[in-house]
Amino acid sequence: MLSTPARTRRSAPKKAVLQRTQAIQILQTLFGHADFHDRQWELIDHLFQRKRVLSIERTGFGKSLVFQFAATQLPGLTLVFSPLVALMHDQVHALESRGIAAAFLNHTQSASEQKAVLDKVQRGGIKLLYVAPERDADRAWELLLKTLPLSMVVIDEAHCVSVWGHDFRPAYRRISEVVARLPVGTPLFACTSTATQRTEEDICRQLGSGNAHAGIEIVRGDLSRANLKTEVVIVEPMEDKDTLVLRRLRQELHEGSTGLVYVGTRKEAERFAVFLHRQGIEAVYYHGGMNGGLRRSVEEQWKQGRFKVVVSTNALGMGIDKPDIRFVYHLQIPASPLHYYQEIGRAGRDGLPASAVLFYHPKDDRLIQRFIDTAQPAKERYLRCIEALSQGFSEWGLQRKLRLGEDTWRTMKQELLDQGILALHNGKAVYQQDHPAFQTLHLENLRLAKLSEFEAMKRYIQWKGDRMKFLVLYLGQRR
Repeated sequence: MLSTPARTRRSAPKKAVLQRTQAIQILQTLFGHADFHDRQWELIDHLFQRKRVLSIERTGFGKSLVFQFAATQLPGLTLVFSPLVALMHDQVHALESRGIAAAFLNHTQSASEQKAVLDKVQRGGIKLLYVAPERDADRAWELLLKTLPLSMVVIDEAHCVSVWGHDFRPAYRRISEVVARLPVGTPLFACTSTATQRTEEDICRQLGSGNAHAGIEIVRGDLSRANLKTEVVIVEPMEDKDTLVLRRLRQELHEGSTGLVYVGTRKEAERFAVFLHRQGIEAVYYHGGMNGGLRRSVEEQWKQGRFKVVVSTNALGMGIDKPDIRFVYHLQIPASPLHYYQEIGRAGRDGLPASAVLFYHPKDDRLIQRFIDTAQPAKERYLRCIEALSQGFSEWGLQRKLRLGEDTWRTMKQELLDQGILALHNGKAVYQQDHPAFQTLHLENLRLAKLSEFEAMKRYIQWKGDRMKFLVLYLGQRR
């Protein structure tokens, strides 16, 4: 983890003074767009004024253009934290095609490739550098980061900073330490399309030196999607779901549409894709268990129109740049309205009509309950785990004794490491006899929050009014 040294004496980047009329000319030359949306220009102007900004805008708003344009007008390097490898590749390729010097650093590169990028960064040959937040654990990168003349820091998918966010990533917490070292007046752009009021406050607390909203300009846009029609289909009996979904898919495909079918598990993704293929539909599955090259191939072929339907777990979502998705179907209930809004947001990014349909049967609830038990185990499971560790059980023996799945144990192990119950020695987790008292309150609160989110998703299913309004109000929109 990065240490938190005294604030650096590096000076902040000089304020960029650029009027909108001048900016539009540059925008047309560099990016080929005729003009900015008013809200885009508002955000860019905030960054030119060297502010720290949290932008909460709907999917398809064009947040990437905001920070990419600002980065081209600032004098030094813009560092972009992103959890999405596919997005890094796509955006860097697009920037390079426009003559803008950009690069990324992630686990898909060899050591020599990463060194070549870092050498170029040190020579000042890069304007935008995309990195995964996990890189902050790299000592060599930490030392280099302290010397880089950063003009701006961007945190994409900023909800990942917060434990209350729908896709919390522990590594994102370390970004706050990078932010704490920035010279006063260095612009910061954190952006997301999914943040409740609680998530918003937690993000600001992480990025504002522990004080909620301290020095952070919050810009919330209209999250509603007028072009996206939402619908819930109650399936009864359960056995009719495949047939019902197939019928609706045939209608969509007859109209020339292409789209996504979300399912709850990897096994279900493969099963339903094979089912569709046997029914004569050009479908393919996608999930996190596939190797990176195969996933990348599916993404590219889908963008090129090779497949009409991709059946996927939530592994396919954020960062997919395909504006003409006409429908997003869910065969199982998502874990929360935040997850659902994020996933249906893939449809209709070109502004044309699109549909989002959730096919629901009450038995589907069991899957989400299992997911919650895995992601947020009850405190009793932790206490039994600590007791077994104190008796000398190995990791393998512990998992077997307590019937812990690999994902559940991984979650619990990280928490026990964070609290000092376990410590790493030569890469092995070792029980600490003199460990501090185990703290459970935050774990209980997180579990209750996950259960509450799921109950809200079930209310969405029963909702008789405008379902899009239900979603955006849940996300904290004030009207």
